[in-house]
Amino acid sequence: MHAALRLVLLTLITLALTATAPAQTVTPIPEMRNFQPLTGKWVLQEDFRRRPDGPWDNVSWTWESRWIGRRFLEGRSGGGYSGVEIHGYDARQKTGFYFGVDDSGSEPYRESRRANCVTQATAACA
Repeated sequence: MHAALRLVLLTLITLALTATAPAQTVTPIPEMRNFQPLTGKWVLQEDFRRRPDGPWDNVSWTWESRWIGRRFLEGRSGGGYSGVEIHGYDARQKTGFYFGVDDSGSEPYRESRRANCVTQATAACA
């Protein structure tokens, strides 16, 4: 668990340091405001293990995101793998959601999050 948290923090720090494009001038709805800093084009370098006892792999990839209206953030990745993901907010259910597909051969992935997990980074959301 701690290794996964370190990987997430390392990725976020890498994202913060390697932005190559300015953010869009869209003002997202309040429930999506924490995604605003992720807009633009990013170049990432990542070390990871496919298994806890496996060798370390290193991959470089890009992630470019843009707003679709004010409620949806579309992200596209390329390089080490290619994929598309949508982050959004369902006002009726009052939940955020995430849906993505990539060329890794795995099934499409989706996730729902409580509203406070979209707008805040809290331990209860993990």
